[in-house]
Amino acid sequence: KQSLTSVITYNYDDLIEEGLRREKLILAPVFGNQQPGTFIPVYHVHGYLPQEGDVPSNIVLSEREYHDIYKKAYDWSNVEQLHAMQRSVCFFIGLSMTDPNLRRLLDIANDNQSNNPSLDISHFAFLNKAETAKGLTGKKAEEFCDKIEDMLRGLGVAVVWYKDYPDLPKLLDSMIA
Repeated sequence: KQSLTSVITYNYDDLIEEGLRREKLILAPVFGNQQPGTFIPVYHVHGYLPQEGDVPSNIVLSEREYHDIYKKAYDWSNVEQLHAMQRSVCFFIGLSMTDPNLRRLLDIANDNQSNNPSLDISHFAFLNKAETAKGLTGKKAEEFCDKIEDMLRGLGVAVVWYKDYPDLPKLLDSMIA
C-alpha cells in the first residue's frame, strides 16, 4: 500500500487540509517557495487563503496572473508539480484536465519517463463522463470521451470514469488498497 507523500491543490482554500486532518494526518500548507519540514506538504500552487488566520500569499485569480506563472518555467509551483509527476503516481480529482499548463507539465514528465523506461509511474484522472461530454449524447458523447482518453493517455494519464461523486471514495479505496 502506497502512502500519501504530498498533495497539490489548485484551490486556495484550506478545505483539503481540514479533511485530511480528520484522518489524523499531519500536514503543512505550502503556498510559496518554502520548505514544508517533516509534514505531508499540501502545495497550494495558486496561492493560499485559510479560513482562519492571516497568511500572506499571492492568490492567482486573474488570467494575467495565471499566465505569469505559466511563462515562468522554473516558478516554484511549476517545479513542485513537475517533481510530483516525475516521481509519484498522481491522482487528478476534480479537474477537467483542460488546463494548458497542467498538460504542458504532464507532457514534460511523460517525455522524461519515455527517456527512462525503468520508471514505472502512471497517473490517473478521475472524470465524470456526463460532465466531460456535457451537451453531447449517445455515440457522439462516447466518441468525445474516447478522444479525451486518447489525449490523456498520450500524456501518461489513464482515465477512471465515474458516474456520481459518491462513487469516488470507493474507486480510490479500490486503487490504493
